[in-house]
Amino acid sequence: DKNIQGPANGTLKDIHAYAKQNTENLNSPHGQQILNSEPKTWQESLYKYYFRANRLYKQIVYYSWRFAELHSQKLVLLIMVLVSVLKVCAFNVSLIILTILGLILLRLRSLISLLTLIISGVYILASMCYQLEIAKQEIIEKNIFVRNCSEISPNGTLDSNSNIIPNDTAKWFGLELTPNIDRFIGMYILLTIVLTLDAIVRYRQRHRRLKLSVHFNVHIIENRFPILFEPFALKNLDDDTYQYDISSYQQADQGVIDFLKYLINFVFYRFGLEICYITTVIVIGVRLDIVAVFYAIWLGIFLISSRRFIKRIWPIYIFFQITSFSVQYLSAVGVPPILCFEYPWTNVNIQGWSQLKHWLFLPDYVDQPLATQLITDFFQFLFACQQWRVFAYETNEKDHVYRDAGGSNREIIYDDDVYKNNPTWDFVTNKRHWLDHIKYAIFMYGVWSVLAIVYLAGTTRISLLGLGYLIACFYFLWYGQDFLTKRVTVMLRLYVKLFSHYVFFFF
Repeated sequence: DKNIQGPANGTLKDIHAYAKQNTENLNSPHGQQILNSEPKTWQESLYKYYFRANRLYKQIVYYSWRFAELHSQKLVLLIMVLVSVLKVCAFNVSLIILTILGLILLRLRSLISLLTLIISGVYILASMCYQLEIAKQEIIEKNIFVRNCSEISPNGTLDSNSNIIPNDTAKWFGLELTPNIDRFIGMYILLTIVLTLDAIVRYRQRHRRLKLSVHFNVHIIENRFPILFEPFALKNLDDDTYQYDISSYQQADQGVIDFLKYLINFVFYRFGLEICYITTVIVIGVRLDIVAVFYAIWLGIFLISSRRFIKRIWPIYIFFQITSFSVQYLSAVGVPPILCFEYPWTNVNIQGWSQLKHWLFLPDYVDQPLATQLITDFFQFLFACQQWRVFAYETNEKDHVYRDAGGSNREIIYDDDVYKNNPTWDFVTNKRHWLDHIKYAIFMYGVWSVLAIVYLAGTTRISLLGLGYLIACFYFLWYGQDFLTKRVTVMLRLYVKLFSHYVFFFF
């Protein structure tokens, strides 16, 4: 910061353009002359193709590094979950805790990566030491972690049900003898590699910003918003303010390319709730247990509620996700065998109890719950945390730059002047390009696509649920295209009734 003095050598827009091409030759007048002139010989044509290919390559590399910077931490958290669910043990509870902290506290990214690296190293070292001959002599052969629970019962007699309790607490913790140590610690080595790649990405991007800061004589920092195409921001050292250059939603209306750039930058800001809903439906379809019932209840509440109400209860939903995720993994790990604890449902012997036990996700020594179901829960938890940040952007005044660029998510259906002074281009009667045609098709025929899906859902199954779908479908079709001329509140009220019918029969 102290070395940056004097006027800047370019604007933030210039910095983004320069970094995207990432080469001096393409920015030189000679390079621009070659790109703009007509080739006269095959050597000039080849040279021009080389310049274009080089520019495309530099842009791909530029955006790839930025994409890795935005999402490498999510990959690390996913690998941590995979390591934990593919090898269920008490040691991996620490990885689950760090995963939860990493999802809800992005600012602790470096600390969580460091702690995860230390934990992975400790486990790899402990597992390799456990295979040594000295460990076999001093720990395994002396049965330090082994306790025969069949010799212990509350009344001092032999309890036959205690025979099902494993007696090796070291295996419960995550240590065991294996003839193939590579496969035993392979996932932890993979986690270490991914953590290293994440650190390389962060270091490379930080070094890149420093080089650009020196080149343009400005203080460049990372754009703290999840923006792919404009990754830099300028920091004013005098008043500690920041300058951003983000493509806004007004520019997205200029063509298909601009719209795709805007959609990539703000896809979760605009459609985060819908992505969360779809993920929840997938999780419910995969799990089909007691946890899925709770998810279905939350989904029903969200579908019939306004965005303002959802914003208020979203922290409660995040807390539910934290509790559910941690309790499920602890249930899969179970109680330490050294305690000789007998679960109350061990002696239950009724027909269908095994299936009911799985449905309730109850811990068991022999038939453990499927911890792999937490993989889908992780993605649901991840998207829920991302949506939580979107709600924070909408309410925090310091984030007005991101909110202004992405557009307001405020519900306008209850405004009285919704049809007055509409700044949106009239793409229904005056289509300028392919983007207007696409929007016209979505807004004019999207409702009939939904009704077609409702009709298919009603005809594929002969049930009361299908009958309700058919009645609703023909009710909407009875209005025809006049349905779109109704007030927005009336149309939404009818759709809420359809949602209520779906949620009622969902259970």
